[in-house]
Amino acid sequence: MYLNLSSNGFSGSIPFEVGKLHSLVTFDIFANNLTGTIPASIGNLVNLESIHLFDNQLSGSIPSTIGNLSKLTMLSLASNKLTGSIPPTIGNLTKAKVLCFVGNELSGNIPIELNKLTALECLPLADNNFVGQLPQNICTGGNMKYFTAGKGNKDNVCSFASENIA
Repeated sequence: MYLNLSSNGFSGSIPFEVGKLHSLVTFDIFANNLTGTIPASIGNLVNLESIHLFDNQLSGSIPSTIGNLSKLTMLSLASNKLTGSIPPTIGNLTKAKVLCFVGNELSGNIPIELNKLTALECLPLADNNFVGQLPQNICTGGNMKYFTAGKGNKDNVCSFASENIA
């Protein structure tokens, strides 16, 4: 099942009940005016392959239950107001090709668990508040084609993977 509610000017929050849509494969609700948090119940959508929640006003942390979505290939949470760190459970998304977190208020270290994601091709992390060093193998041994990190520099590439990003 495909649910596309994008670019409709919707406001309010994503209801907890979204976690009951067990046959959902694609969840597109980008480019609205959604606020509130991403409900933890999203982790119940074990058939999801694609989530596009970008370009809203979502806040709070990324729920650790996101790691339950083992079929996920695409996760775009860009251009929101998400805070906290990327949960280590992100390392469970072994089929992920695109993880987009650019343009939030995320902080802390970039989780080393991203090294497990050898199918990952695209990882935009720029314009957040990450600190510390990038995981050592984040751009090696896999299929990485596009990677950004840092603040205000969307053109960092994998050759800079060993640099600090504060």
